Amino acid sequence: LFLCMLGQALHMKGNIEARRASNTFGILVWQLNEIWPTGGWGSVEYGNPKAKGQVIGGRWKPLHYMYKQAIMAEALAACAPDGLCYVKNDRSGSLHGELRITSTSLETSKSRVIHRQALSLETGPGRISWFRLRDVPEARTHILTAEIHSRRQELISKNSILLETPMRLKLKKAEIKASIEKTLEGEKVAVRVSTDQVAVFVTLTTLAHGRFSDNCFTLRPGEPKVVQFVPFPLPEDDEEEPSPDAIIIKELAESLRVEDLS
Repeated sequence: LFLCMLGQALHMKGNIEARRASNTFGILVWQLNEIWPTGGWGSVEYGNPKAKGQVIGGRWKPLHYMYKQAIMAEALAACAPDGLCYVKNDRSGSLHGELRITSTSLETSKSRVIHRQALSLETGPGRISWFRLRDVPEARTHILTAEIHSRRQELISKNSILLETPMRLKLKKAEIKASIEKTLEGEKVAVRVSTDQVAVFVTLTTLAHGRFSDNCFTLRPGEPKVVQFVPFPLPEDDEEEPSPDAIIIKELAESLRVEDLS
C-alpha cells in the first residue's frame, strides 16, 4: 500500500511539475480527500475517528506532504533527467533569494552542491527562468534536491528530484530509526529520525490522530532529522479516561512506523 501511495504521489508530482513549466496559472487536483476507506486518488485518507486505524480528518498521504514541500508551493524548482531545469515564481510578489541544487550519491552517501544561483524574479504568477545543469550526475546512483531560500534564508520550497524511475535506482537497504524525543510547546511531539544509508521518501505513519510537520523526505547518514507530530483534537464525546493528549502521545509511541523506498 505504501508503494501504491508513493506511485500516486510521483505520478501527480511529475504531472504538476510539467504543468507549472508551461503557461499554466492555476491547478485543481482530483482529489483532496477519500470518501471511503480505500487507496484511491485522494491526498488525504478517509477519516472516521470512531473506526480503528483511521485518523480524524484523514491521515495525510505522501502526496499531500509533497504538495506542502514543493509542488504546490508558491515558488518551485524542478529538473528533467537531461539537466534542463526551471525555477518558477507564482507568488503575488517578487522572488529574491537563492536556489541550491544538491546531488546525493546513493553509493557513497556523499552530497555536493552542483548548482547555485541568486534569484531575482519579477512579481508573479507565471514568472519562470530556465537553466541547464553543467554537471548532471549518473541517474541510477544519484538523487537531486532543489531548495529555494529567501534573502533571510527562510526555506520556501524543497523538492526531491529523481532522474530515474524508482525501480532502477541503486538503493542500499537503509536501517532507519525513529524515536520520540519530547513533548514541545502546544502539545506537539518531537520525533527524531536517523539512517545508516541514504533513504529516499522516508515516511512516518501512526495510528495516533494527527499529522507530521514534514514527511516523505530524503534522509542522509549522519544528518538526523527532527520532525514534529501535530495532534488533532479528539471528539468531545470520547469516553476514554486519560486526557486526549495523553491518549495521542501513548498511541504515537506504540504505533510509530517508518518506511522508505529501499
